[in-house]
Amino acid sequence: MACGGRFVPREESIFEALHANEGSSYAFHQDLADQAKACFNRKDAEGLKSILTRVPKNDYLIRTVGSVPPPAALLEVGCSKGYLTAYFLLRGYKVLGVDIAPTAIATASDAFGPHFILATPENMRSKAPYAAIYHAGTIGCVDDPVAFTKELLDLLAPGGRLVFNAPNAKGCQQRDVPWPDTVPPDLVTLFTKDFWKTFEDPGLNVQVTEQTIPLKQHLRDLMRGRQPADTNAASPTANDSGAVAKQGGLVKHLGRMLDVVQSIWPFALPLDDYGIFVMMEKTPGEAGY
Repeated sequence: MACGGRFVPREESIFEALHANEGSSYAFHQDLADQAKACFNRKDAEGLKSILTRVPKNDYLIRTVGSVPPPAALLEVGCSKGYLTAYFLLRGYKVLGVDIAPTAIATASDAFGPHFILATPENMRSKAPYAAIYHAGTIGCVDDPVAFTKELLDLLAPGGRLVFNAPNAKGCQQRDVPWPDTVPPDLVTLFTKDFWKTFEDPGLNVQVTEQTIPLKQHLRDLMRGRQPADTNAASPTANDSGAVAKQGGLVKHLGRMLDVVQSIWPFALPLDDYGIFVMMEKTPGEAGY
């Protein structure tokens, strides 16, 4: 591709199958939903935030969307089983979560209330315009990312923002692999950082950053003799936990030393495979919806 990205055809039914199968690679979504439900029932927004922000893309979304004052209207596209929507509900926002997987919508509705609906153009427009629209781990899974992004921008109020992460083709190039650990037919498109700047115009400010693997995570991966870990995962798996715990003290100590070294002599860290972070913000006077 001239844009430097990579794509393959998509099979839409895969998402319902992955959400409905407890043993699939989407099992972590249910785990996060269960943890979120416990916090939601206690009205513990800070506790839920501490769980969600272990994942860099969630941390970025919560910080960037959270700078919009509640009770603003928000739309989460690809809401999965509702854990991010639940956080913003606890913070007092008016949130609509949409997803194409009926199982995900049913699970989210049971856990967090009637704030979720199937993702159709009509349903997404039902509560527009929105002060902010966000999605995590979604843009690489749609058929037409450009048309999808333009449709969401049209649903923003003047001054509204679209916030999301995108899978980084450059991260795969660094590791000399054709695809990150999330593979087709789930993830079907990889992007470059510069691709998203092409949306910028006088009525739309676009901010793009590339996330690197956190230093301590990179050190832990090297000690375990692995490729960089899946930054979509909320926590280590049960099989990994013992090894991680044994190495935790040493990693922590070495991590502090490397933090000091890097502050004096900066060195490059590998890119997060899912760490292109994008905010598109309409100018306050820009009509859209």
